[in-house]
Amino acid sequence: MGARRTVLLRRLMIRCPISGQATDTGFELTSIPAVGRSPQLLVDCLACGQDHSWEIGDAFIEKPG
Repeated sequence: MGARRTVLLRRLMIRCPISGQATDTGFELTSIPAVGRSPQLLVDCLACGQDHSWEIGDAFIEKPG
């Protein structure tokens, strides 16, 4: 039996404008083409609980942890 490869799904993150903490947008790295250039809305930010609009230029890839 061959060794299993672990696949880590990287998350697309933004910096919360209220707390300054990195927070998950709900998108995986593979979803970037679906995000496009139109403004997005992050509902119930995990860092502060508020809603934030963001654009793809605001996003960065989660660091492996």
